[in-house]
Formats: sequence, C-alpha cells, structure tokens
Amino acid sequence: MTGKLPRFSVVITLYNKERYIERAIRSVLAQTDSDFELLVIDDGSTDASRGAAAAVRDDRIRLISQPNAGEGAARNRGIDEARAEFVCFLDGDDEWTPSFLASIRGLIEAQPGAGIYATAYDIVEPEGQVVRAPIAVPAGFQAGILPRYFAACAAGTSPVWSSAVCVPRWVFSEIGRFAEGVSRGCDLDFWGRVAFAYPIAFTASVGAIYRRDAEGRACNTFRFQKPWIFFATARRFLAEHPAFPQRADVEDYLAERARADALECISLGDGDTARRILGEMTRPADRWRRRALALLSYAPPGTLAWLVAARRALSASRAPKT
Repeated sequence: MTGKLPRFSVVITLYNKERYIERAIRSVLAQTDSDFELLVIDDGSTDASRGAAAAVRDDRIRLISQPNAGEGAARNRGIDEARAEFVCFLDGDDEWTPSFLASIRGLIEAQPGAGIYATAYDIVEPEGQVVRAPIAVPAGFQAGILPRYFAACAAGTSPVWSSAVCVPRWVFSEIGRFAEGVSRGCDLDFWGRVAFAYPIAFTASVGAIYRRDAEGRACNTFRFQKPWIFFATARRFLAEHPAFPQRADVEDYLAERARADALECISLGDGDTARRILGEMTRPADRWRRRALALLSYAPPGTLAWLVAARRALSASRAPKT
C-alpha cells in the first residue's frame, strides 16, 4: 500500500457469510473509481468466512478480526481503522455495481456539505426477480439534497441503506458513531441522527444490490426483542428541539414504523411486543389505528395472514374483467 491516502475507505462487515463474501469483495475491486482501501471486519465468524475473504488477494485489502460484538461495533471498528476522508459501508452478503464509488464522488463534488451520500439500489428477491427499492423521492428527482428525508422514510423505504452509503469522517466526530449492544436498527438510528443536523445527498442512479436471497440474513432470522432504538432517539431529540422544521415528518415516520413493526410482531405471534411498540403511536390521529392493531395483537397466530389473503382475494374479485 502506498503512502498516499485513498479518497474512500470501504468497510465490509462480515459475520458468517462464507458463501457471499468473495462476491462482495470483488464488487468493490471492480469499481471504476479505484481510489479506495478495503477493510473487511470479521466480527467473530464461526464458519469459513475469514478464509474466504483472505483468499481474495489485493494490496488494497485489510482483513481485521475481532470477537463477535454485533453490527454496530463492527462498523465502528471499520471507522477506527479507516484512513480516508470518506467512509463507505457494505454488508458481506450484498454487492455494489461498478459505478457506486463514481456516483458517490459525483455527489460529493456537487454537494460538499452533506452529512450522508447515498444511492438507489436494486433488490434481488428469494425467487430471483430483481426490483427497484421503493424509495419515495420527489417526481423527477435525479440527484442532489433530499428536500425532506423523514417524509421519504415515512412514505417508503429509507433513502439511506447500509450497503449503499458513504459518510464523511468529520460526521462521526460531530454526531457520534453507530450504537452498540442493540439488537436491531443501529444503522437507521445513525442515519436519523445525521439527518437531524445535516442535509442528506442522494442519487437515483443504482449503486448497489440488496440480496434478500442470501441465507442467514439478520432480517430473515430476527425475532423482536424490544422496540426500535430510533423511537427513543427521536423522542429525545424532539423534546429538546420542539421547533424542529421537519417535526411533522418525523412524527409520520415514527407512526408508520410503529405500525409496520407491530404488524411484523403480530405476524410472528408476538402480541406483547406489538402492544409495546404501538405505545409509540402517541398522536390523537393514530388513536383508532392503534386500537385496531392492539385488538389484532390478541388474535390467534395466523389471523393476520388470513386477513391479508382475504383482502387480496376481495380486491381480485372486484377487479374489472377483461
């Protein structure tokens, strides 16, 4: 490795992804913008992940191992080890398109004061079909500062995703780093904390591929343990900043996330956690929806799936015949 500092530090977090890590690494090495170092943080893998990563030879790669401490701690270790001015993240079972870093560089040059730079991404479903992530950006938006980050989060998928994002190093000094020791949501919590203070730059160009077809994803095996960490972060921030201009958007985001998380808990048969999460829906306008979901949380397992299937069947029966 030369003495010149790279423009980007790429951090791949790795835990038991032996089947996918080579693909992730090679997608970084295939970038059209080659001004980077690559840090692979093996977070105590118990399979052959470390060996699979070590088998890919390139002077820009550093493989770092640590005892298992979770995704937040693994990303923070990458931040500690990074030498570049900009830090990009990629999960060990996802991949980048060859233009990801070039798109990020263009965003940085156009919007030098942003706190986060992110790209659109495609999703590969378990059945193999490829779909565009449903990110709610204004009609005609191509690249620039998102006018209402929290409104976009409330209306669709978060515009910032952990495998299609770049953060300037100075942001970690100002905002802090990823939360550690939490079961879920440390990434969305960090993006939200940054969005409270700085603009978010986004490009509609696809820069990454989210592999839902990968085995062993945290989202495939996760069972709720406690409500999403950003609920507490946002409530604390809004209490301290009652005149925050995007307050209504944040409240919409929290309510929509509580609804979605409660429904997921109900589908898993975890009514107790669903009812705790529904306590985050505090606005009077959400009262009846909160009560309906709370009632549903007491229903026998499988009721939600039956209701969804019935609704789809009813919609199909009402569709015009051709």
